Amino acid sequence: MKISTIILFIFMLASCSTKTSIKVNVSMQPNYKEVMEIKNIAVLPFYGPYGKEFSAKIESMIMNTNTSHGKTYYKLIERSEIKKVVDEMSFSSSYFVNQDTAVNIGRMLGAQGILTGTINGAAVQDNPYSEKRVKCGQYQNNVIKGPYGPITIPICIRWDPYYVNCNKRTADFSVTVKIINVELGSLVYSSDYAETESSEACSDSGYAVKSSLELLGIVQDRVLNRIKMDILPYNVVMNILLMEDTEGIKDSADLNKFLSGLEFAKKDRLDRSCELWEGLLDKNINSVSLNYNVGVCKEAFGDFLAAKEFYKKADKLLSKPDDVINNALKRIDYLINKNKK
Repeated sequence: MKISTIILFIFMLASCSTKTSIKVNVSMQPNYKEVMEIKNIAVLPFYGPYGKEFSAKIESMIMNTNTSHGKTYYKLIERSEIKKVVDEMSFSSSYFVNQDTAVNIGRMLGAQGILTGTINGAAVQDNPYSEKRVKCGQYQNNVIKGPYGPITIPICIRWDPYYVNCNKRTADFSVTVKIINVELGSLVYSSDYAETESSEACSDSGYAVKSSLELLGIVQDRVLNRIKMDILPYNVVMNILLMEDTEGIKDSADLNKFLSGLEFAKKDRLDRSCELWEGLLDKNINSVSLNYNVGVCKEAFGDFLAAKEFYKKADKLLSKPDDVINNALKRIDYLINKNKK
């Protein structure tokens, strides 16, 4: 092989690093997969400040997280049924923290699982302080020659310090959440969460410090998102690169279809891209880009094992490592392990 041909070949492989990226929604299994074995759950009011409100947020989160068929992952016991049992037994939310009590309530409600918890802290603190500013205390006129005569320009010759009032407001929120298997009387999930958010401004900032309720809402939402990742399937958005190199695609009609697939992908029409690329595979099995892009299709539509096989095929066609394919192999291994049943 001539040196010029070798250089061209290496250059074309290097061009596998691509310019086109797509956003892919990938469904992830919860960190505590065993929780999914419980089919119906009663969410009890949490003990502590904002406990009732926060447990209601968890309940809403569960109700609003649906499968691809539009169904909820857990059947929730109605609040009215929970209230009726709690009122009859004259329970306060402090009793729900006790595992035996929670199990008894679950049995009375016919629930397979009880979700309960304790608000360990919900506080907002203001920390006033001052910041130094300077303003001109004395000006001196400076006259310069202009095109139509002298121009007077005031120049500050003394700067005077002054101070403005400022405030830093910080919200802290921490909670312990647990799910109890009613039948077994045992914990299937228990975790502590804590989040902090602050806002600060001065009298001359042009905007105000965020309110206490707004800051508490922010930290509670962060905690809710972390709880969701622990007990519910969730989606993550990944930016995945596509390959554009045409090496290995000889037929002009096939080449046009491959490029059309890239155009569809750029317009968020990965369904059409995948249809085109998969139709080209039999005739172009030695195309790195084609094998890789079909792997992206499989990954985007949740077939992680098939995606890995195509990534491996693309990798074997290379004469040297490619960062895009290396990252894809690492990413797909993570997704396969994360989504094991």
